Amino acid sequence: IMLELLRNLFKKNWLAGLDISSSSVKLLGLSRSYSRYQVELFDIEPLAEGAMVEKEIKNPDLISETIQKLLQRSPMRITAAGVAVADSSVITKIVPMDKSLTEFELEEQIMLEVGRYIPYPIEEIRFDFEVLGQNTDANSLDVLIAASRTETVDRYIQAVSNAGLSLEVVDVESYAILRGCQLMIDNLTSEKESLDALFDIGANRTVLTVVKDKRPIFSRGGSFGGYALIEQISLKMSLSTDEAEKLLKKSNWPELVGHEILNFYMNEIVEHIARELQYFASVSPYDLVHRIV
Repeated sequence: IMLELLRNLFKKNWLAGLDISSSSVKLLGLSRSYSRYQVELFDIEPLAEGAMVEKEIKNPDLISETIQKLLQRSPMRITAAGVAVADSSVITKIVPMDKSLTEFELEEQIMLEVGRYIPYPIEEIRFDFEVLGQNTDANSLDVLIAASRTETVDRYIQAVSNAGLSLEVVDVESYAILRGCQLMIDNLTSEKESLDALFDIGANRTVLTVVKDKRPIFSRGGSFGGYALIEQISLKMSLSTDEAEKLLKKSNWPELVGHEILNFYMNEIVEHIARELQYFASVSPYDLVHRIV
């Protein structure tokens, strides 16, 4: 029965995603049936210190070794994956383009004009574009151009390919988060227009992406994350950071962690979110968001 289930699983339309952060590599397998998605596998492996620094790959070999550990434990044979690069490594620009251009002509036009929008020689970048929809001008379309330094993308290619996988997708973190959250947001509201604040809380950084009408209009990262909780446990209980992290993974927390330390950390999260939203309000024409995810 298990073999039959696995055979059926392999026939499904699915893709593996790799989330390479400063503290770990996560592997997620999603299958798709019509418009619904299902998690087929999830695993996480700690990443050696120094492999990823300030959201940039510094040691591709260490990341390859970590990915291989995940693949060895996977019940499914994985040959390809997608990744997302940090927004800080990407330049994005929304530009108007003539509505009458064919897809081929649009691509040619962007190839000719990308130098106007991206401050690097075209041979030093990898870029792509996507048509977002109608511009305020009836004869124009809004086109999103996203570009990253070739060396940044090549490190991801090296890390993933050395682990034995082909890299099928290179996305931008905020756009990947937006697409994932949109599946949930669409089920939460019937409003045609909404302003949503998406907070991605990582180990050392929290990234705010504000979305209006399903388009990201603001993104900002701050130095705050889950590691602050580990540091508090380490300090209050006189433990090493490794011991504090292991303690967090247990189901029976000491009373000190369950009440005092955790409540202190949750208050820190609330304060950080409030500060980020206040900053957004100060630099944008909007003074509130409809929803926080």
